[in-house]
Amino acid sequence: MAADTEPLDIAYARSMKNHPYGTALYTPLPFRTFHPGSCGYFDHNGSWNPVADLSSPDLISSTPYSPVPETLSRAPPETVFQWGPKISSSTKAQKLSLEAGISATVAAALPADVGAWYHFSSVKEGGAVLLTKAPLRHERFYYESPFKGWVRENAAKLVETRKEVLEHGLWIVTSTWSTQECAINVWNGAGKGVNVGFKTGIVGIGELAPAGEWWEDGRDGGWIKAKAVDSDGGRVVFFGGVRFQYRRIPFGEKLKSDKKPKSYRGDPEGGKGTETLVILDEQTSDNGEMFRVECEPVLETTTGHGDVGEEAEEDEDWW
Repeated sequence: MAADTEPLDIAYARSMKNHPYGTALYTPLPFRTFHPGSCGYFDHNGSWNPVADLSSPDLISSTPYSPVPETLSRAPPETVFQWGPKISSSTKAQKLSLEAGISATVAAALPADVGAWYHFSSVKEGGAVLLTKAPLRHERFYYESPFKGWVRENAAKLVETRKEVLEHGLWIVTSTWSTQECAINVWNGAGKGVNVGFKTGIVGIGELAPAGEWWEDGRDGGWIKAKAVDSDGGRVVFFGGVRFQYRRIPFGEKLKSDKKPKSYRGDPEGGKGTETLVILDEQTSDNGEMFRVECEPVLETTTGHGDVGEEAEEDEDWW
């Protein structure tokens, strides 16, 4: 993880890349406003700003943008009941004694059926832990090409209506994992951690592991908690999507007049798999600048489960 000065939302997303669900959200968003087909951007504070909803033709028809050029294909929703604690690759879990591992104040407040007490910590760098209440709901669209086509057709109009995208870029959400209740803790410094109690005596730390109720140690700070209300439709904890950036083209740069835009894979300012969708001419901005619009898929992974953390102590099993 980066230095202590890194914003916690960025540190959290970076540290949880070992999981195959996409990007982790430090502030879980309501599914109602953040779901497959949502288009918007994250500002300097990490807050989500919606621009358009592409999930339905009826919703996009009331905006100044043209419709999605292809029919969207939605995958059947999935419900997952086995979702154990999610931790960063630098975090380890240690099972503690219920008698010696917790304070008397916390012990007095715990229900009698608490079966296990765990200490999540990191030694070499920062760490993170995500706790969710089952079931988890997984929703997604099958393909990203319709969304790329939509941005290609509406790139100039997006700048005209929302100039903020020149600075913050644009996301189109293609998949989400949501829950009714969750708790998140992330720390930048090494040698820190949190204590958590679980109802079950056996806690699987991994992608598909037993899940249950939990209780935090009152001595630990930094917990971010979210609980959905009826209108939310759940709180999103992971998402996949396509990220778009408007890159300024330096004055005097010679551009080829090929009809097909050049791919800028390996551009140091871009990410892995970055491609150029369209070139916007001098009419796009007030000062006559030119832009190339690049896109980078930041999706779920469909194979493997990534690293689940450092090896557990006291012969605990890792999945």
